[in-house]
Amino acid sequence: MSRSGAAVRLVDVVKTHRRGSEVIHAVDGVTLTMRAGEMVALVGPSGSGKSTLADLIAGWQQPDSGEISLPGGRSWSHLSIVPQHLGMMPELSVGENIELPARLASTKSVDVEALSARLGVAALLERRVEEVSLGEQQRAAVGRALILGSTVIIADEPTSHLDEEAATVVGELLLSAAMEGSAVLVLTHDQRIVDLADRSIGMLDGRLIDQI
Repeated sequence: MSRSGAAVRLVDVVKTHRRGSEVIHAVDGVTLTMRAGEMVALVGPSGSGKSTLADLIAGWQQPDSGEISLPGGRSWSHLSIVPQHLGMMPELSVGENIELPARLASTKSVDVEALSARLGVAALLERRVEEVSLGEQQRAAVGRALILGSTVIIADEPTSHLDEEAATVVGELLLSAAMEGSAVLVLTHDQRIVDLADRSIGMLDGRLIDQI
C-alpha cells in the first residue's frame, strides 16, 4: 500500500449546533490525517459526531473553525461517498446509479457489470431503485462510490442493511480500494470492518479518542 501523501487533513476542526439555548459540540477540535492507501475505521456510538465529521469532509456542512484539506478537491473522481441514507436517485435504474459518477466525469472506462457481480447485484441493473431491497440499494451505493477509484472514499455504515456474506464482500472491496491507493474512511459499528482496517479511531462527544 502507498503511504506517499496525505489525501485528507483536518486541523482543529470545530462544528457546533444549537438546540434551543444549548450549544451542541458535534465536532470538537478534531485533527486527523489520512494517507493514500489506508483504510481507517471510525467507531463510536450514535450521536458521537461521526456523520457530522463525514459531512464536513464531504463539504456538505462547513466548519465553524479549523482547516480541512483535500488536495484533489471534491469532484467525483477525487471524493466519493456512501451516505448513511444511501442517496440513490429513484429516477435512475440500479445500474445507472452505479454508473452515475463515471457519466458525470465523462469516463467510459468503467466495468459496471464486473463490480456489480462482486456486489451481488448484477441481475438487478435494469431495475428501478424502488424495485429492490434496502440491502441491495446499499450494495449499489457502495458500487457507485467505488466505480471511479476515487482518491478519497467515505462510507457511512456501509454494512448496516447487509447479511454476513454481503458485509464481508463490501469490507473486502473497501480494503481493496485502499490497497489500490484510495484513502478509505469507514464509519461503522461492524467489528468485521474494524478488523479489516489499517487503523481504528474512536469518537465520543465530538472528539477523537483511542487512535489505534
